[in-house]
Amino acid sequence: EDEPKKPCVVLSARIHPGETNASWMMKGAIDYLTGWSDGAKELRDKFVFKIVPMLNPDGVVNGNYRTGLAGVDLNRKWKAPKKDLHPSVYYMKEMMERQRDERKIILFVDLHGHSVKRNIFIYGCDAKFWSAAANHESRDEPPNLSSRLFPAQLANAAQAFSFNDCRFHVKRRKENTGRVVAWRQFTNNSYTLEASFGGADAEHAPAETHFSIADYEKLGHGLCTTILAVLSGDEKAQAEMELTLMKQVEAFVLPDDDSDGEEGDEGAKGGFSSDDDSDDDTVATIVLPPKVDKDKGKAKSKAKNTSPSRKKPEAKKATQEEAPPPPVEREARQRETPSRDALRADPSPAKGDDRCNCPSCQVYEEFIAMGRGVLTPTDAASGRKPRGEDEDEDEGRGGVSGRRQGASPHRGSPQRGQRSPLRGELKGDGASVE
Repeated sequence: EDEPKKPCVVLSARIHPGETNASWMMKGAIDYLTGWSDGAKELRDKFVFKIVPMLNPDGVVNGNYRTGLAGVDLNRKWKAPKKDLHPSVYYMKEMMERQRDERKIILFVDLHGHSVKRNIFIYGCDAKFWSAAANHESRDEPPNLSSRLFPAQLANAAQAFSFNDCRFHVKRRKENTGRVVAWRQFTNNSYTLEASFGGADAEHAPAETHFSIADYEKLGHGLCTTILAVLSGDEKAQAEMELTLMKQVEAFVLPDDDSDGEEGDEGAKGGFSSDDDSDDDTVATIVLPPKVDKDKGKAKSKAKNTSPSRKKPEAKKATQEEAPPPPVEREARQRETPSRDALRADPSPAKGDDRCNCPSCQVYEEFIAMGRGVLTPTDAASGRKPRGEDEDEDEGRGGVSGRRQGASPHRGSPQRGQRSPLRGELKGDGASVE
């Protein structure tokens, strides 16, 4: 008789490209399985390992965080992957179908990173969510709480693992994830192993600090030793292990409602976890602006231009024109209002007006008073003398109107033969006398 074929263990990671800590856990598992320890040799003798260290290489190479080249989350395409758009998941599932038909798949673990919760924990599938209509014909209904035995032993093998953070709910929006599809079509032991991007809490090692690469690799080692302890024994040893672990599982009271505390659930912190996302497979929903009727838009624009706020100045102007002030009052206003020339000669307020006593205004008034005794009246806008005074002065000297005789067309440039403020006197030929 042919010997029974060894059961298969399937490990995968990096279906979400940005979850790099999953690669370090995978490295720890691969290092253990390829080592020379007695446990590694026993695992290689008893199981066939199918390992996919990077399930989304295109997303990793292109720097994506959650998606592949098709712009969709590949962990939402396990139910019906397409060969052209989701090739890695398509061929991964095809390989698992062959292994299921040729040999038994005893375990599926998909490695992820978690951006909100602390510690390292597992998402699994409880038997109470089993539905005969949604499962493969080769699958039998799993025993109650059986999916919790493997995580309970992993908590014994790895100090960073927290069983209390594990959840085993199957929600409708998670039916397309690798964890749920593998549970319904391939094996009772289907898990998503989540490692925090941060670190552990006070009850787990390393307490209140970030995980290091060595911590992630140790978890990979613990994953392999857990496979050896829970799944590789004979029937008697395995029954004893299950009985011990079941007592441990029953001692933990996990949330029994629909809120499992995962990212993406209502009331949970943060956005979405690596295992679970929104119902929509796309990364972003494009919302197009509503169509605007051009005629309606023009009418609206015309109405906006003739709004009461725009008519207000015209209405006010019309009101003023209809009721002008009396002549006596208008003449009184003109006498009270100083002329522009008067303000130019004396910009200070009139004697009868109230003056501001703040320090800034006092300094300004002192500056104006000092300037009146030194400066000649100038045009306030340009800083030059009024044009009429220059013309009269130049014409009295016999010069050209508007320009002094011999002046350079460029302002500030000394003429040849005149005194330079920097170099002293200049001869007629322009030579400098130092």
